[in-house]
Amino acid sequence: MKFQLKDLRERCGMTQKELAKVMHKAIGTIQSWEGETSYPNAEALCELCEIFDTDPNTILGWYDEHPHEPAEERLPPEEADLMRNYRACSNQWKHTISMTARAAAGETREEAERTASNENAISKAV
Repeated sequence: MKFQLKDLRERCGMTQKELAKVMHKAIGTIQSWEGETSYPNAEALCELCEIFDTDPNTILGWYDEHPHEPAEERLPPEEADLMRNYRACSNQWKHTISMTARAAAGETREEAERTASNENAISKAV
């Protein structure tokens, strides 16, 4: 991840000195953040989000490696709840849930078992 502070600051046409003044910080603090030798604490990060009208993930460069998911692609609440529950299950329950879902979707039991068997072999290899 690449800390995005410098890019955000420059896009807004601010100098390091101006940002330091707005945040009541020393210019050396801003320089160390931009040079990634130190990072802002949670309070300063929130203040940066307000200044640049963005979110912490953008400033911290999270979306560089984890593309931002558009709102229309987010799961509906019931599907998100299903995924949370599935992820909390043991591998045995995950297998059972997966086979049940495939059967409900019209896949034959043999196809479901073959697919699950292949997935298990891959996960054991990793």
